Amino acid sequence: MNHDIFVLSEVHLCKTKNKISSEKYITRFCIKCSTHIEPKSIPLTENTIDYDSDGDLNTNRTEFDNNAITLTIIHCNSTHLNNVGKQVWAASLLMADYIIYSDVFKDCYCIELGAGVGICSILASFKASHVFSTDKENDILCLTQENYELNCFMRYYFDAFHKKTDQDLNVSFRKLNWFNVEKQHNEVSLNQFLLDLNLQDSNSEFSWIDKDCLVIEKTNIIIAADCIYDEELTDQLFHVIFTFSQISNFDVIVFFSIEKRLNFSIEELDVSSPSYEHFRNLLHCYSSSNNISITNIPLDFPIFVDYERSSYLELWRIDIFK
Repeated sequence: MNHDIFVLSEVHLCKTKNKISSEKYITRFCIKCSTHIEPKSIPLTENTIDYDSDGDLNTNRTEFDNNAITLTIIHCNSTHLNNVGKQVWAASLLMADYIIYSDVFKDCYCIELGAGVGICSILASFKASHVFSTDKENDILCLTQENYELNCFMRYYFDAFHKKTDQDLNVSFRKLNWFNVEKQHNEVSLNQFLLDLNLQDSNSEFSWIDKDCLVIEKTNIIIAADCIYDEELTDQLFHVIFTFSQISNFDVIVFFSIEKRLNFSIEELDVSSPSYEHFRNLLHCYSSSNNISITNIPLDFPIFVDYERSSYLELWRIDIFK
């Protein structure tokens, strides 16, 4: 992966943003956060899906009104490839839609891998008992935490529907470099696992602490939103996921939201998506396991977030049983 490449998310091309520093911008997303107020869109079904001349999905867009709540996100505009977590990506907004829509996140213990600007961690925290919001660098996690603090007021709107009582803030921001997770040949030791994660940066404000062990063991949901864009990273991501599933005392549900990015291959003189194809090959390999179930989730749930849901977006669920 060439880390010197500059990339820009299409989300930032389509949304109005305000510059607040030399590198940082603010973008505001309208969200229908409560199912008490149904979005004024008709969920896509087999009979209502159609595509425009460019092959993009014609979606029934939500009409946002004054009842919508604003999610305020601080982000960078364009970044090097190794800092894409500082941008907002469409696949993370698809995951955000599903988090708002699905009851599976209610009272769960969740880990988000590659949290970036933190949209999914923020929304998951309004339903979950606890969320570990993780990423590889301190500066990204500072951005994640800043966005959470900007938007944590929204939890009261979600509480009104889910009838949750006031509780302490239930998000922990933790540094997690996937390549620091060693491949284990025997049963994973949780204490050793946390020690390995802190080995290179034990004094960080985002270091793992002893009491995290009690929460990690309860993990039953893992989120990876738009983390599939490099084959080596994808391999390590799956390793981290299965390591956490070994540590947990419960069955684990993993949600992937991905965007199928097409590139022209000089070698093949054709359009392809190598990272997506690698991901699908891994799913095929794991599908033969007796303790794993894989589902491609239909995108027939409402659009709660103000973005364009294209035909290149997909949502996958992997159930890992004990």
